[in-house]
Amino acid sequence: LGGVIVSLVAMEGLHVDWRTIFIAGGIAHLLLIVPLMLALPALRVDKSHKTSDKGAWQQVFAPGTVTRSVLLWVGFFFGIVVLYLLLNWLPTLLVARGLDRSQAGLIQLIFNVAGAIGGLLGGFFLDGERKVLNGTICFALLVLSLVLLGAAPASLAMNAIAAFLVGVSVMASQSLLYGIAPQCYDTAVRGTGVGLAVAVGRAGSVVGPLLAGGLVAAGR
Repeated sequence: LGGVIVSLVAMEGLHVDWRTIFIAGGIAHLLLIVPLMLALPALRVDKSHKTSDKGAWQQVFAPGTVTRSVLLWVGFFFGIVVLYLLLNWLPTLLVARGLDRSQAGLIQLIFNVAGAIGGLLGGFFLDGERKVLNGTICFALLVLSLVLLGAAPASLAMNAIAAFLVGVSVMASQSLLYGIAPQCYDTAVRGTGVGLAVAVGRAGSVVGPLLAGGLVAAGR
């Protein structure tokens, strides 16, 4: 939904340049610090499951868990690569395709709204009984929608549909991963295992925009 606000700001010309949007986002985060500190309950640590840092790392990379750890890293990394690539470069890519800036802004808005819907769907799927099937469908839809977005002509309707499908599927997939990850580890090492998977995903948030920039610079 924050992406929706940014898209509206850009579409309405309420910013001086691209830096203004980042400054506004930074100030908004700072304003939330005090309300969050007052509203959130104190962190409670269950010491009955306390494990040394060394022991936690050994369990994350143990033969019984290392495969699921690697699979989680792959899912987080490539999902975040797609998400941040499109968050940063989708309007530019659409303009290069032949759409005007207002159309590109509208499609970016649709992408972000779809992402909010996808996040809710991911949570709904996690509460269902067919988690594996739902996850498979989300990732399959993400691949197909990316192909559609890449092959779409300079048409507002086609690109809007493709962006909507990508937004829904990429955020539903991420929600599923965040919900599944804690279930892949014992309670004693859950924080270490999930934190590591999320950290690998954050690396994808750096690689995605850089990859898109390199491809655009190379004329691809």
